[in-house]
Parts: sequence; structure tokens; C-alpha cells
Amino acid sequence: MTELIPPQQPPSPQTKGTSKKVIFWIVFGLIIMMAGFSALVIVAIYAQSEYIIDTKDKAVLVKAKDLRSFITFTYNPSYEHYKKKWEYMDQTYTLSYEYEPKGEKLPILSSELVIHTSTGDAIIGEGLQWHGMGLGIKIVSAQVTTNNKIFKWGDSSRWGLISNKHGPIGNVFVARKGNKVFSMYIVGVYFADKKHASDFLLPTLKRLDTYKPSYKKKQ
Repeated sequence: MTELIPPQQPPSPQTKGTSKKVIFWIVFGLIIMMAGFSALVIVAIYAQSEYIIDTKDKAVLVKAKDLRSFITFTYNPSYEHYKKKWEYMDQTYTLSYEYEPKGEKLPILSSELVIHTSTGDAIIGEGLQWHGMGLGIKIVSAQVTTNNKIFKWGDSSRWGLISNKHGPIGNVFVARKGNKVFSMYIVGVYFADKKHASDFLLPTLKRLDTYKPSYKKKQ
């Protein structure tokens, strides 16, 4: 037996009105979400914009030219790269420096300063930075041996010797003072002497106490 499906009755005025309200609020919600997403994109783009690197910024990062007191090498400023940014998502301020010679020339040096919104966030950031750098070093078939007796600074710090199958090749250092996290790694030269390590890093680290970030965008 074939059963006929009864024709659908038009909705009552109350049901019809409710449907319109639901559709209205769904559309309204989507518009708000899209507007919010667009705002986040705009802010994210702004946060990734390039900022002017001034002398005060450079003074709180260890640089390749600081090594000239300890080793002899041909220093080339064209191998230097600075970067300054503010991250909207976690509200962190990051200032970084890299010295990367072309080919197989050495030394290679990188230093970074991250300013967090709180000491608690900085403690987490310090741990993540140390383990992240250690993982990156393992990927290139090297390892880190921690030796905090060589150099200590701030509220907490970790000093490591980078080695591969040929022996020592560099150092890695991560430290925190308050809400500031400083990190550095170097390949092509290594410090095994307390005085030399202190002479290399301490002049730069002392400037962190009075350093305040600036946000002047490049034109």
C-alpha cells in the first residue's frame, strides 16, 4: 500500500517570526565573527611589521664584532641581520640578531631578547627556549653538555657546550631576569674559561636592566 505524505502546513506566525529571528542572529553573529577575524588579521600584520633598530636595541644583543677581542676572523657587517617584532597573540616583544657568513665560513652567532608580560610567562619561555635550541642542535648531529659553572647570570641561567664527533664546536646560553629572557648560541668558537665567557657576555647583559623597547615603524 502506498502511503501519501500529507502536505506540509505553513508555519504559524509565531514560528515564522522565530525562524526569521534565528536567521537574523546567525547572520549577525557571522558578521561579527568576520569583523573580529579581519581585525585580528590586521593586528597580526601590524605586529609583524618591521620596526626601526636603533643603537639601544643593538646594545642589548651580543654580536659577531664582540668576538674580535677573543679570536681573529674577517668580520663582515653584510652578514648581520637584525629583527624586531611584537607578537599580538602572546603580547611578547622580540629583538634578535644573526651573523651568518656565506658558505662554510665561521663563526656563526645568534642572540635574542624576549620580553614577556609576566615573570611566570618568562619562566616558561626560558625552558622552552633551552629545550628548543637543544633539539635544533641534535638535528644537526651535535649535542649539548650543560655546565653552569662557566657562567651564570640573572634569576636563572643555563650554559652549555656544543660538541659533535670532532669535539667542541660552540656554546649555547639561555638566561632569565624578571620577565626578560636572553639567549645566545655560537658555532666556530667556544668558551671554556669563566673569565672569557664573562668578558664576552656581561657588558651586554648589564644593559638589560634599563632597556625599554621602542616601536618606531619603518617608513
